Amino acid sequence: MAGFIEEWTRRLREALRREAGAEAAERLLQPLPDEADPEDPRPLLEWTAALARRLEDGLTARQLHDVMTSCACRYSRKRLERLRRIWTDTGSVQAVIDGMWSIHRTGLREGMLLEDEVVRRLAELGWGVGGRPEGNAITVTKIPRTANLRAYLSEEDGESRRAMYCHCPRVRRAVAEEVEVPASHCLCGAGFYRHIWESILRRSVTVEVVETVCSGGDRCTFTVHLPEDVE
Repeated sequence: MAGFIEEWTRRLREALRREAGAEAAERLLQPLPDEADPEDPRPLLEWTAALARRLEDGLTARQLHDVMTSCACRYSRKRLERLRRIWTDTGSVQAVIDGMWSIHRTGLREGMLLEDEVVRRLAELGWGVGGRPEGNAITVTKIPRTANLRAYLSEEDGESRRAMYCHCPRVRRAVAEEVEVPASHCLCGAGFYRHIWESILRRSVTVEVVETVCSGGDRCTFTVHLPEDVE
């Protein structure tokens, strides 16, 4: 996890300096805890929770959104180029979403070798990068972490399912260790969708955290707010 945390922290520091200035960045982003027993993740989890609370207190809502969404992982550039072509050819958000679902289903079938019934079940739940449009907003529910997906779908215990759901290793450990991390931390996950839609539209979008497992939810759901003139 160490390499992931270092890269994430680098992105966070750059975003804080850009949005709030170097002094605020150093004040809010306190040093990581010393490397400890890998079997005891609590110092890092508590650092993460405390950081989220400091950012909530020290930034405006807009700054918090822009800083945390800047830390997100990125969607495939090749896939973004394909989706951008759909947008420029059609000008249709629905056509782009259909393209996303096509890519998603192919990945589940050919990449993970999931059975058609499982793929249908996930599509019916609306779990995947495409989401469901509602006016000029799109509600997106993250698919459970790919490596845990089969186990997740067969697990009956709700807490065990929550602990294996998230793509973020810190959130998964926080759920398992019962360390409550503020939902604002999941603006990082929201940034995954922000990057996708801003890359496609070449316009600014905002993403709202609706539900997250790190603060007690059963899944991670976001609403992408598109520009008002985009349909």
